Amino acid sequence: MDDDLTLADVVDGAIGRWQLMRSESAAEVADRNFRTWLFETLPEQAASSGPYDPRDHAYIVYETATALYRAGNITDSFLLLRWYGEHYAHHPDPELGARVIDMLTDLCAYTGQADAAANAAAAGVLRDVVDAVRGPVDVRVERALCRALAIHAHLRGDHLAAGDLSSKRKEQAALWAEIFRRYRHNADPELRGRAAQGLYNTALVSLQSGDERAAREKFGELVTSFGQARGGNPDVDEWLSRAEHAGAVLDGFAVGEPELNLDYLEKQRDWDRKRRRKGFGLPWLLAGAPRNHMAELVRVARQKHQSSVGQVRSWLCSGEPFVLLLRNFGLAEESATSSALASVLEDPDDPQGDYVQTIVHRDCSAALAELELAAPMITVASTKAGELELSSAFGQFVPRAALYLPDATWFETVAKLIPLAAQVIVWAAELTPALAQEIACLREHGRMADTLIIVDEPPSVIQQAFLPRGKNEVLTTNHPALAEFPNVVDAREFKNRGVADSPPLQQLLIALAAAREVPIEQRIDRIRTHLA
Repeated sequence: MDDDLTLADVVDGAIGRWQLMRSESAAEVADRNFRTWLFETLPEQAASSGPYDPRDHAYIVYETATALYRAGNITDSFLLLRWYGEHYAHHPDPELGARVIDMLTDLCAYTGQADAAANAAAAGVLRDVVDAVRGPVDVRVERALCRALAIHAHLRGDHLAAGDLSSKRKEQAALWAEIFRRYRHNADPELRGRAAQGLYNTALVSLQSGDERAAREKFGELVTSFGQARGGNPDVDEWLSRAEHAGAVLDGFAVGEPELNLDYLEKQRDWDRKRRRKGFGLPWLLAGAPRNHMAELVRVARQKHQSSVGQVRSWLCSGEPFVLLLRNFGLAEESATSSALASVLEDPDDPQGDYVQTIVHRDCSAALAELELAAPMITVASTKAGELELSSAFGQFVPRAALYLPDATWFETVAKLIPLAAQVIVWAAELTPALAQEIACLREHGRMADTLIIVDEPPSVIQQAFLPRGKNEVLTTNHPALAEFPNVVDAREFKNRGVADSPPLQQLLIALAAAREVPIEQRIDRIRTHLA
């Protein structure tokens, strides 16, 4: 190699050669020839011309893959990464082979969070690299392959991953179960720890899917499979203690069946029937009349509730810090019986109060939606949302995880969550009786410093004209009820801002990261104390 060449020159030259090959022959032939040149011919030429260190070659290939990615050539970048892993997994130097797989895994973990296409490509690369290794390999390489499988499982659980929630969880469970099967009898302490982690995470996925029985069985299997060797492997011991803790969580935190407010949907159905009688007929029905969707909305809401309960219980089992969002229900969406004046305007022949729906675009909605993708977050589903708070078709904030709690017992659940959450967000415009209860509970548990209060604007005059409401005290940032809370901000501060541009939300994420740094034993003890 010419001493005057820089790394950038070498990388550009490799990419240029690949492009030239493709211009001269079919893509499949060109790719095969380029792979041979890059992984066979080039190292042989370098070795024949003087001292050769294969680590230099590994670094050049890695930089070429990252250069392709930075240039927006995602397809070729991941294709090269696949070749890279398959080649070095069998390298004579197992230390180098393991290092390459770890570098490749780190890059896939990072790029897999860019968008859906990158997520799928990164997961595919990791799967192919693992599958390309046949027969026994050095334990260092095996550890790297095991880590690649674990990152593959994490990528499949990301919100960007393709498929519905059920299919993603099935694939995640299969990947964690594969790790358990592959390494449960391995003598290497690190790989046995990974095996215990795999079985533990299959239990968590079962819990997130609402299958408590399966989760308990897997937690029990973990204790049976690894309990006799307690004390000999710190990694295994950690997963054993987590599995034993999970039983206490499942016994101490349970949420019953959802309660759904169907008033608005039933009124939609009645309205639709009446309109059909007035001549809308089959075309109106085929256009997607709301009554056609009520049964489906109820099914989805029940599924969302079950999934959200499982999410919270899995966070408590694993000691994962999470955010609790408390809010006024009518902030983003509200449905109720309209005023008589509004009803007359809508239908002069039907002056009785009708159910109407209002959507409000709030300044902090986008930032909260982004935060929910960055951190585990749970809230209580709004009883004022007309279609069960399942659709964001009009751009309103719709939480991904929400509990559909009964009116009679909602506060009992919230009062349990307040001391368990690592951070709390209160999003409100009015001091409703429900919010007053929540604020009192936050004070009781000393959560003032851990709470971010976002004060929004009260309902507009137009909203109040269509949806009469009881008189609640309007909140301000200096309201006496909030005097003990140091983190109070005006919602307008979030306008046109994302999480990265919002100091209050950045501070919240920093606090969550600090909570994750607390030793798992301390986190588990804290959860047990509050559940006792």
